[in-house]
Amino acid sequence: MTYEDRVPSTIPTPAELAAAPVIDRWQVIESGPWMHGQLWGYFRNHPEIADGTYAHSSPVIYLEATERPTWAVTRKRIYRLGDPMGAAEKRIREIAAGFGITAERVLLDDLVDKWGELSGESGEQADEVEQLAINLRRRELVDPDEMFELIGNYICEKYAAKQA
Repeated sequence: MTYEDRVPSTIPTPAELAAAPVIDRWQVIESGPWMHGQLWGYFRNHPEIADGTYAHSSPVIYLEATERPTWAVTRKRIYRLGDPMGAAEKRIREIAAGFGITAERVLLDDLVDKWGELSGESGEQADEVEQLAINLRRRELVDPDEMFELIGNYICEKYAAKQA
């Protein structure tokens, strides 16, 4: 089913919303002048994307016109929207994308002690955003004080979202 011709002012029905997959910690990223933005975030209950995967939707056709949208219509489906992505996570992702840094697992050698100091976790338990931060820090691409602050803020965002 495609939603390409859906009238933008049409609100999804309760049944459509109940059946819709969820995107948590989401943001809209513009894909270029020829396309609408796409929703990027962590997917749940999607028929084609594993739960917890950071991925993107098809182009957005309509985003609920409220201060804090709870649903969106894309070319391929309707989504329910969880909490939006926090500012620290957005910034870490933007910096990493700018340098072409990915979240591949790395040998953490001398970073393990520093990472544990920041997060209370070992680097082996780091999530994708934390891995981006580690890779940026390891390559010395960002001022260490800025990265320390971003990581601290991200950890606060992450745990605040878990408490909600």
